[in-house]
Amino acid sequence: MKDFFYQSTKSKIIIFFSILLLVMGGIQYFSSISINGLIDNEREYHKNVKALSNVESIKASVLALQGHLKSFYLTMDKNNLIDAKEHLKNLQEDSRELKDNLSGSSQAAIVNRLDNSVKDIIVFEQDLLKVLAGNNLLEIKI
Repeated sequence: MKDFFYQSTKSKIIIFFSILLLVMGGIQYFSSISINGLIDNEREYHKNVKALSNVESIKASVLALQGHLKSFYLTMDKNNLIDAKEHLKNLQEDSRELKDNLSGSSQAAIVNRLDNSVKDIIVFEQDLLKVLAGNNLLEIKI
């Protein structure tokens, strides 16, 4: 230790800057790891927000679809069937988008169950549309 104090100033400066570079390199490395983790978490957050939006949209489409079918049955207004058909399309798109968005995540099994339920709803509502349109001799292609 005594020898260190007696070394030349040039050697001390070289040792000081070497240690400083090692410390700065370590800080940079760990900062990079932390920033990459934050970026990954931000992506996951946006993915989940988008999925939540899709689920809410699916819910709204199902409710609107059922409402239009009930309204058609009560009023026999052909516009309700056209609106119901539009909600069926929205339901299919939202379901597909949700499945694509969460296909590789831990929620994939839940999304598959929801997708199967949505497909069942779509098939049922399409059959109901066909029956209602057929019973009333409306020329609406489904």
